[in-house]
Amino acid sequence: MPKRDGGSWNAMLSTYSRNGRAGDALGLFSKMIGAGVFASEVTFASVLWSCGAALELWLCRQVHGLVVKYGYLGNVILETSLVDVYGKCRAMVDARRMFDEIEKPNDVSWNVIIRRYLEMNEGSEALSMFSKMIKMEVKPMSFTVSNAVLACTSFGGIKEGLQIHGFGIKVNMEEDEVVSSTLISMYAKFGDLESSRRIFDLPCSKGIVSYTSMVTAYAKTGRMTEARVLFDEMPERTVVSWNAMLACYTSSFEWDKALNFLKLMSRETEADDVTLGLILNMCAVIPNVEMGKQVHAYAYRHGFYPDRFLGNALLNMYE
Repeated sequence: MPKRDGGSWNAMLSTYSRNGRAGDALGLFSKMIGAGVFASEVTFASVLWSCGAALELWLCRQVHGLVVKYGYLGNVILETSLVDVYGKCRAMVDARRMFDEIEKPNDVSWNVIIRRYLEMNEGSEALSMFSKMIKMEVKPMSFTVSNAVLACTSFGGIKEGLQIHGFGIKVNMEEDEVVSSTLISMYAKFGDLESSRRIFDLPCSKGIVSYTSMVTAYAKTGRMTEARVLFDEMPERTVVSWNAMLACYTSSFEWDKALNFLKLMSRETEADDVTLGLILNMCAVIPNVEMGKQVHAYAYRHGFYPDRFLGNALLNMYE
């Protein structure tokens, strides 16, 4: 283009961001600033998203400085984005400092800080922030209530979990599938399968997520027959559902059933990295190195990046 205005740059930045090309977006932003083009709030929203995707903490701090320089502090969307990026980069001190500077954090702002604490295994702090949110009379999203339940599960807080369940009932969120599926998992972890089943049997707790949570709950307590019956009842299944049932068999060392289930699974859905990791773990124990090599080759051909779970499974299989 012979002439590019801010809108042209923003359009290209947004396109890179939406298509997962964070590195290209950040490189383009650097050129934009170098060319003296004015960066708008829309520009910074795209750039901060890319910083979070690429986990670019150093660059995030530079962008933060530019947000201040351009006078955009006070924009709750950008401020929340900064909290989110700092949290994703595991810089929780910076994330919390930024959050505390937000004059009026909205429901998204609270959800972000709670989620980031949870991801850092700081469940108690996540729950503390949830309590502050309620005291500030900010209505939480269903995802925020779900995160609070997960926080309780992370440190064994059954008392706190019961309180949040009560809060969920009060604000009519118990039958929200996001919340109900998390409650199912929480009660199962605390050994109360009856409560898990009661929540599952609520009228609107019959989606894929709730089914998968209940199947996993049964399996983790050794009730494999009930887990399989429920799995077979599912009106529809995703690869996550199949992985959950496969994991049930592998974790209980039922190798023959796992292999038979795997054959059925291969006819119904495409494997993902979790599926491959589970198969490799099974190959390591049976042992069946030849099958493991075939899985390794499949992963290579289909472009599965060896994340920690898959990488550890490969190492374990070849040992």
